[in-house]
Amino acid sequence: MVWAEYERDLNPKNWPFFKKLGTTLLVTAISFTVQYASAIDSAVAEKIQAEFGVDDVVESLATGLAPNIGAQITLRFLAGFFGSSPLIYIFPIYATGGFLGLAVGPAIGGVIGESGMVGWRWVEWSTLIISAVVFLPVLLVQPETHAPTLLKRKSKMATARPANERSAIEINDDQKSIAKASVLAFKLAQSFYRPFQLALYEPIVILLSFYLSLLYIIVFTFLPGYTFIFTETYGFNMAQRGLCFLGLGVGFLMSLAMSLPVLIISRRIVDRHGELYPESRLYHAIFGAPTIPIAMLWMGWTAKESISPWSAIVASALLGFGVLCIFISSYQYTIHTYRQYAASGLVFITLTRYLAAGGMVIVGSPMYRSLGVNWTLTILGCIGGLLVPIPYCLYWLGPAIRKWSKHSS
Repeated sequence: MVWAEYERDLNPKNWPFFKKLGTTLLVTAISFTVQYASAIDSAVAEKIQAEFGVDDVVESLATGLAPNIGAQITLRFLAGFFGSSPLIYIFPIYATGGFLGLAVGPAIGGVIGESGMVGWRWVEWSTLIISAVVFLPVLLVQPETHAPTLLKRKSKMATARPANERSAIEINDDQKSIAKASVLAFKLAQSFYRPFQLALYEPIVILLSFYLSLLYIIVFTFLPGYTFIFTETYGFNMAQRGLCFLGLGVGFLMSLAMSLPVLIISRRIVDRHGELYPESRLYHAIFGAPTIPIAMLWMGWTAKESISPWSAIVASALLGFGVLCIFISSYQYTIHTYRQYAASGLVFITLTRYLAAGGMVIVGSPMYRSLGVNWTLTILGCIGGLLVPIPYCLYWLGPAIRKWSKHSS
């Protein structure tokens, strides 16, 4: 089944620019909301701890109607579970929109927490309001964008006939039901085991899972440091501290701006070689990887009362730039390398990095208390320094690895 000439405009690849843009922005809004929800609680963590009588380790495991800490943890699990589906796709606009939620959430949460007019539960109500605003247009106008799915629907419509026009052979509902159930069971089993199959046999998936897991360990150990850096060192209140997260947002936007020179380089490669090889997707990471250790060490050793807080804010922008550059490259490289198997590779990469992040959330604050800001960020900077060669190694060795791979395109 293919598109007829008169159906050319039904193919998502041929949609008008503004329809493509609107569809992309709606999916981006979903990702923004998920990240916003995951980060906004950090701005009012002290108030949540005080109300429920728990320390920051327990609270970090944890919504507006939650009567106790157990309910809050359960509801946050459900939010993460149902919000994870759009997180396995990534490209510059979508990725930037999603990551901006990490910066905007604490900024708004800090203002709400510091306000004497509303309580801390309004950080959760704000998430609910944003979710509703995003959900309605997605429900009402978001179109299907997967061309094979649209062609499958077209095929079903073309072959559908009234029951009285079908032969007895065609109408065998039991056999059809059994066949459909078998196909569904096979596809489900395949969806579950293939990510782990790629993790066992594909060095690129293994390496990127390791890379992004360690990067998430760095990021989620770093984020609790805002309390120790901006509140304890500089005396900022919750609103001021939350606004400091916007430095990360500036870095994310800088990473988006990097897409223009990368696009120019990519077009030159196509003009010269006739195609775009997967390693060209690593340019973002090649530029961004060195900024991670630089930002960590910069912030770690300039976060002092005698030095302006703007130094730490600028360092956080550099960190945001590096983090998003690496994520854009890692996901695009996986998609370009594995094509039809890309979703399975992305599932495993996403699973491992969030498991690593979940484990480190409860470690961050104790590390800052035991080691102090300087040495905690120094350790994170050293880990980041060890990771710098990875995108360069993939750039040079990637073609050889892909020739050996059974799943690579």
